This record gives sequence, structure tokens and C-alpha cells, in this order.
Amino acid sequence: MKHVVGPWIVGSYDDGVVFGGDAYAIARVIEPIDRPHAKARADANARLIAAAPELLAALIDLLYQSKLSQDEGGWDFEQAETAIAKATGMTANNH
Repeated sequence: MKHVVGPWIVGSYDDGVVFGGDAYAIARVIEPIDRPHAKARADANARLIAAAPELLAALIDLLYQSKLSQDEGGWDFEQAETAIAKATGMTANNH
């Protein structure tokens, strides 16, 4: 199954809630309030989650363009392929 289409955004009315492109909440970041910097950490994690679809698309495109141009440039394609596989639920080299 494919993830909810982006862009994903962090809601402005309820801290830590990430909404998908369909306007439904897809994630809520919970951080114990007794931890130092709990709100800032929850906000940072929510922003990272919200960026996930764009990060995934950029990594897939970068990997494709690098392979297409045969410019390895010292990049570890295996690491990128593993990250893409983890995000998509597919096996590496099968995306």
C-alpha cells in the first residue's frame, strides 16, 4: 500500500499532529511533558515526519539521476536503496 499523498503539514492548532494531503491526521507526535525541551522536540519530530514524502521523492529522484548519468560521486547507493525500501515496504533494488 502506498502512503497518503503529500504534501504533509504540521497542524497549527494542535501541536504535534501531522496532516496528509487529504487533510486527515496521519500522525501525532507524543513527547512526555516532564522531559526537558519536550515541546521543541515534538515539534521537530513532527516537522521531520511531515517532510517524509518530499524527502523520499527527492532521494528516489537523486538516486535515479545519479544512476542514469553513471555519476557515482562517492555515493553509497546501497544505503539510499535501503532507506527507500524501508520507506516503501519494498526490497532494495526493487523500487
